[in-house]
Amino acid sequence: MTMKGVRSTRNVDPRMKKFILDKRIEALFKQANDLSILCDIEVGVIVFGPGENNAVVWPSLAQASDRVKNYLARHRDCKGKEVVNVRQ
Repeated sequence: MTMKGVRSTRNVDPRMKKFILDKRIEALFKQANDLSILCDIEVGVIVFGPGENNAVVWPSLAQASDRVKNYLARHRDCKGKEVVNVRQ
């Protein structure tokens, strides 16, 4: 059984690279959607392309912003708590 290698995109013109990146981002968003459905969790994806200032956000910018704020709030709440070892 042979291993399928990853195709190199180094010698491809910029339009083809952009097309390949868009397809990979689309596949990533589909996987994030499947993960959120199967595990019943909130998932947000933020992708910055090479040389781009604008981010591609899934599911939407407002939802991703809310999810990041919720995560940071939970992290801030848990940061001050001490971990207690119950097995003593």
